[in-house]
Amino acid sequence: MKAHIIGVSRMHGTSKKTGRPYDMARCYVLQPCDVVANDAYTKVGHGYQVAEMEMRPDALTKFSDLKFPATVELITDNEMQFGRIITVITGYKVAAA
Repeated sequence: MKAHIIGVSRMHGTSKKTGRPYDMARCYVLQPCDVVANDAYTKVGHGYQVAEMEMRPDALTKFSDLKFPATVELITDNEMQFGRIITVITGYKVAAA
């Protein structure tokens, strides 16, 4: 999946509420603003908006040599989280021009 990414981040620590460790990472992607219109809702936009994508925490270091913003081909996989299958980023390769 070709994407314009503006950054990546990782959050890890121990939950104050449960005492369990957590480790999660995100990739921030620019996606074109879309137009949605139906009887109950209308959304109009111009330019881009930010979307967050799940990322495997160990993939974060693979992005350290990028200069942001960057256009890349994201490498993804599916995994089970909280009883549902989601798409997660596992790496990238340089996008063809």
